Amino acid sequence: MLGQESSVSFSIRLGKFGFLRIETKWTELF
Repeated sequence: MLGQESSVSFSIRLGKFGFLRIETKWTELF
């Protein structure tokens, strides 16, 4: 659960590209 919150913070920091990149990584993990 902590990881998900971190991903959200990173997505906002990196921007749209960050969200897409983080989502792809999370999808692979899930």
